[in-house]
Amino acid sequence: MAIVSLYRMCVILIMFHTSAAFNIDRSLCLETIIKFMHGQQKCRFNHTHADGLLRDVNVPIGGYCTQNEQCHGSEKSGVCEHHRCVCKTGYILSNFECHEGHLSLNQPCFFSEQCSRSPYTSCLGGICSCIEGYTAEESNYCVPVKVQVGGYCTQNEQCQGSEHSGVCDHGRCVCRTGYIQHNLICHKRNLALNQLCSFSEQCAGSPHTSCLGGKCSCIEGYTAENSSNCVKIKVPVGGYCTKNEQCHGSKNSGVCNHGRCVCRDGYVLFNLECHEGNLVLNQTCSLSEQCTGSPYASCLGGKCSCIEGYTAKNVTSCIQIQTSIFPNSQHKEETNIGNTLGALFGGLLLGVILTTVAAVFTYRRSKTHVNKRDELNVKFSDNDAVVDPNAFQNIHTKDGKQEVSPYSGSEETSMHNNVYEKLRNGQTQDDVQNHLYEQLK
Repeated sequence: MAIVSLYRMCVILIMFHTSAAFNIDRSLCLETIIKFMHGQQKCRFNHTHADGLLRDVNVPIGGYCTQNEQCHGSEKSGVCEHHRCVCKTGYILSNFECHEGHLSLNQPCFFSEQCSRSPYTSCLGGICSCIEGYTAEESNYCVPVKVQVGGYCTQNEQCQGSEHSGVCDHGRCVCRTGYIQHNLICHKRNLALNQLCSFSEQCAGSPHTSCLGGKCSCIEGYTAENSSNCVKIKVPVGGYCTKNEQCHGSKNSGVCNHGRCVCRDGYVLFNLECHEGNLVLNQTCSLSEQCTGSPYASCLGGKCSCIEGYTAKNVTSCIQIQTSIFPNSQHKEETNIGNTLGALFGGLLLGVILTTVAAVFTYRRSKTHVNKRDELNVKFSDNDAVVDPNAFQNIHTKDGKQEVSPYSGSEETSMHNNVYEKLRNGQTQDDVQNHLYEQLK
């Protein structure tokens, strides 16, 4: 009965060891086993079998192990890797102790390896801090503080690697306002004429300039107007200008008038070219505006010639051609001298003929009037009756015209009355009247 009880005790101890041996103190467990093995009542298993079932649960960091449960000899341990107890994840081994690792900036530390969360950090004065040449940014990262222009950056404070920099723009260090980058150096920009320069992009203070010989100068085709402006020097006629020196883009120009290049005196503009003006007759021309040296002239057939209706008087003057007296005659530019003289003499002869005919007609008419007046002078010596040639002032001729005496005074009227009075009293009164009547028929 006692033997059965002892056996049961051994089985219980073995089961207890296999299920929770890691919670039993090492020395207590071994002492219990030894008593059972070397006491009066012995278990039926050997020492080797018991030693294979029991393991040390307080193996220090770096000690030999076969499973994680053994590695409790050091704080923050508990991991068996490659038969060695190591620190668990997130801790770092130092002097056989596990310390918390992956610390951020400004967290307490013992050594720099702990500050692994932020690059470019170290344990300085027991605190994780940025190493020299770096600075902490808002996201708890250390970034360089002397980045040259063109380098990567996240904040302005980093861009101290180049003079006149200090600006982080779109992730890159750039030059500050008023400067321009060249070969990782910030150079002053917006330089004016005659200022010292290293490259042409600096000379942006004056248009049409470049860095020539170490100074900002006007480029080819331009000239300095003042200390800040370059103006074009070969502006064609019609182009914009500010002074005469610019207007050399067209021949015979060179004059700036009201902001435009124009032809100089004596020349006229045509198709952006200056042509000689004030040409006289027979000089070679391209357009009529050139022929202003001779009035009434135009460019005909490449020469200055008189316009239609005019003819050349000399090398400089055009005179109007005389109009012909014949209605059907036509004017020609070149007048034939023979035709002109013929027309002149013909007109003169016709004038003489017409004048002669008019004179003859006038003479005959005046003679007819005189004869009629003479027939009115009737004298009868027997009766002493006298009729003066101008007695009747108002006697109508056969053609219905009234003959008027040049005498209309009172003496003539009295004389006429005396004649009629005598005729009225004499015996020959009827004869006189009949005679007058016959004359009037």
